[in-house]
Amino acid sequence: MRLARSSLLRHLRMFCVCARSLSFKSAAQILHLTPSAISHQIRELEDQLGVQLFVRRTRALELTPVGRSLLAEVEPLLLAVEEAVARISADPERKSVNVAMPPFFASELVIPRLSSLYAANPGIAVQLDTHDAMPRDHSSGADISVIIAESPARGLESHELFPLRLVGACSLEIRARLDQLGSVALSQVPVVVHRMLPGVWDQWAAESGFAPPPPRNVIELDNMFAVTRAAERGVGVALVPSIVSQSWFQSGALARASDVEITTGEKYFVVWRAEDIGRPALSAIRDWAIAEFIHA
Repeated sequence: MRLARSSLLRHLRMFCVCARSLSFKSAAQILHLTPSAISHQIRELEDQLGVQLFVRRTRALELTPVGRSLLAEVEPLLLAVEEAVARISADPERKSVNVAMPPFFASELVIPRLSSLYAANPGIAVQLDTHDAMPRDHSSGADISVIIAESPARGLESHELFPLRLVGACSLEIRARLDQLGSVALSQVPVVVHRMLPGVWDQWAAESGFAPPPPRNVIELDNMFAVTRAAERGVGVALVPSIVSQSWFQSGALARASDVEITTGEKYFVVWRAEDIGRPALSAIRDWAIAEFIHA
């Protein structure tokens, strides 16, 4: 089977999205397709190339050495094509800016503050992209991204906002149970964690004076809003980002399960491409984000 040129470009772009998210499900959300459609088209690409690009595991994908090599060569070329088209077709004075960020960061920190951005910059238009639950890299389709990483990728301009610190959160009823059960509480009270942060529980438990939870007692969810809502509804104790979740604690919707906050080594960064900063609207959003969140 030989793919037409237009189909090959589409399959290669799909491959890059899958390679960055390492999940057909996440790629499907970004591309507005079904996971089965993504999987089928990646198989078509592998058949055309005669190589295996991914190792398909139960819960995630893993790039093969050939897949890593293809990503390194193809992604910059596709990005250059997108940028060339944007330069030709876009109004140089346009004020619309696409901003990618984690959905929980958007709902808890950005959306409540957007009025201040619009008040200072009349006519600016922000398009929020929140498909990636925990973005590690600058989105190829975004002008600005908020990412969670130890450090941004090379070749990007960036500004550190604040570290990712996690705190145990629960309902008042669960907090009372923790006090009653003491050090063995996590063997009886479920714990809820984002699936991309599975290893942090043991550290938090040890520093909080609890025995580590047994694996059967750990509930993994795929987005931080669901993790936080589970804690609010009394499902168990959840590890949530302390700064992003402040309004939940201030309103009384959540209580701290302990005074311990742990760091993961990762931080929130706002990142952008150096060649894009000449756009006034992009600069305005970057400066606004830094001013609003660097001292959060």
